[in-house]
Amino acid sequence: MEKLSRKKLVKKAYDLFRKFELKEPERIFNSYPFTLSIGMAQRVAVSLALMNDPKLLLCDEPTSALDVKSAYEMVQQLKRLKEEKGMTMVVITHNIALAAQLCNRIAVMYQGRIVEVQETNTLIKNPMHAYTKRIISCFTKDGGFMGRLIQAENIVKCFREKKQRVLAVDHVSLHLDEGEILGIIGESGSGKSTILRLLSGIIQPDEGQVTLFGKSLDRKGS
Repeated sequence: MEKLSRKKLVKKAYDLFRKFELKEPERIFNSYPFTLSIGMAQRVAVSLALMNDPKLLLCDEPTSALDVKSAYEMVQQLKRLKEEKGMTMVVITHNIALAAQLCNRIAVMYQGRIVEVQETNTLIKNPMHAYTKRIISCFTKDGGFMGRLIQAENIVKCFREKKQRVLAVDHVSLHLDEGEILGIIGESGSGKSTILRLLSGIIQPDEGQVTLFGKSLDRKGS
């Protein structure tokens, strides 16, 4: 591989960031990992793995922390890179839909053994092993009982990054009743993980309030 100057390496990193829908490559390149959302950090990690133009790429859950749109873009970009560079890939995933989109062949593991290996289309249409049939056809249904568990009212959270104010959560209100499952959907960097940290009490809102079983999680006065 040709040895590149620092300037060319940085440009290559920026180009890879853009390919994976990281819209502020210079800021992200100069950020600490803990200031990025989990999904953004995951796309940075994949970009770094591609810096040396590898012939073999090993991917362990490459879309697990990504929102639906970013996961789709990740899959499409990996497919494009595979075609452009003739790259060989091994993808580890629990997501049969991801495997069906990305892989030519699928090997199914169960209790430490590979129980089935088939071409992707054949496996999806005609699975042979009982476990394979379950993971393709299994859908879960959840029920529950009512009772207000947690509530957020007009919560706001900002962070300081290189003397710049970044608004992560902007006057969000939501509630969750006992037995319910609430899905929060949005692009990587949209504030989902910050909301989760606010709801758990790990960080405090700059404005607004979070209550759990009717009691405030505000620690400012404690």
